[in-house]
Amino acid sequence: MIAGTGVHFRHHGRFYAAGLCAIGVWAATGGLDPALRFVLAGDVLFGIYLLLTALFAVRATPDDIREKAEYEDEGIIVIVLLTLAAIGLSLGAIFSLLGRSGPVAPLDLTLSIAGVLLGWLTLHTIAAFRYAHLYYRDAGPPGGPRVDRGGFAFPATPEPVIWDFLYHAFVIGMTAQVSDVQVETTGLRRLVLAHGVLSFLFNTVLLALAVNIAAGQVR
Repeated sequence: MIAGTGVHFRHHGRFYAAGLCAIGVWAATGGLDPALRFVLAGDVLFGIYLLLTALFAVRATPDDIREKAEYEDEGIIVIVLLTLAAIGLSLGAIFSLLGRSGPVAPLDLTLSIAGVLLGWLTLHTIAAFRYAHLYYRDAGPPGGPRVDRGGFAFPATPEPVIWDFLYHAFVIGMTAQVSDVQVETTGLRRLVLAHGVLSFLFNTVLLALAVNIAAGQVR
């Protein structure tokens, strides 16, 4: 059990490192407004996670993804739930901060907008890595040659890289529908459906937030 927990933390180091930084920021800003503290912590969590992920993505090859696929996909449900909880807390704090009477302070507005954008980017980045790990998991027989599980067909791309999966995930995030990438299995279609529905709900919240901000500027 302890060994399994250690493997989980080690292979999801980027996420937990960002989480520790966010907790540190939250603890260090005890004198600030509680809602603003949550917004700041959320910005740090999402920003550092995206930075660390980008540093990996710019040099990642299909072989790198294959190597990580078996391990990083373990416990992914925990990561997704923690991410959704962090996004929910951040959005709740943002609505609390911007929904108060009177003009919104420029710093509060800037941090809130940054939090929304960073949270949106984080959600779909995690989805992209989930797709990549599922695609590159070993589906070969025990003791036999390694065979990629596949399940996505990228046009003219026999060996997709992480940028192909980011493209697929962010198209779903922006439009709540798939791009030119073909989804070939029922299991992946269920996952894409859940991602599309979540994207639609998130984008609806973003629209409500934009209306809230506009109304606040008019007051």
